[in-house]
Amino acid sequence: MISFPSLRLRWLFRRRSHQIASKSLMEPVRVGTVYLGIAEDGSPLYETAVFGGRCDGYERRYRTYGAAVVGHYETVRMVEGRQ
Repeated sequence: MISFPSLRLRWLFRRRSHQIASKSLMEPVRVGTVYLGIAEDGSPLYETAVFGGRCDGYERRYRTYGAAVVGHYETVRMVEGRQ
């Protein structure tokens, strides 16, 4: 059996996909939310990022799955200009 130095690595290798949500908007803009792993304080860490368009490079991080899902949809609304 392979021994990993941290719980975070063991969890990451067990997961098939870290993607929580993804939405392609008018080309070539995409908003993606992913699970990044365990933060140094032991809490989970999620991130929403925008790729392309006027908000390219925008990133936001969350500590809970629920906050990540809400944040994803808020970011989609922002990119679409509805916020």
